[in-house]
Amino acid sequence: MINDSRKNNPFTDLNSLEYKVHSQWGDDGIIQYLVKYLDIDNKTFIEFGVEDYLESNTRFLLMNNNWSGLIMDGSENHISKIKNDDIYWKYELIAKRAFITAENINQLISEEEISGRIGLLQ
Repeated sequence: MINDSRKNNPFTDLNSLEYKVHSQWGDDGIIQYLVKYLDIDNKTFIEFGVEDYLESNTRFLLMNNNWSGLIMDGSENHISKIKNDDIYWKYELIAKRAFITAENINQLISEEEISGRIGLLQ
């Protein structure tokens, strides 16, 4: 649902929204616009294939907007690096090593007790 305060002010150029803090291609700005433009009740995200989570689409939401989330990557080394980073204990973040398939995605999410609507699935 569109936030009433933004209803009459839609963007005209997607490129004008882009900026990069932790994302690779300016997605931080686009995501910030969307979370301000849309009414999102559940400030929870899930992001797949995050590698070491230094360059990601949800890190800015976590740190700047106080969202919580689940991140997954297939590499034990990447997950270990995340769990040893300050970000892991400073914020509400779950890091899980997993190879994701269409058959196991729902189980992987439910194992972390995430249910209901998700604010951002990346």
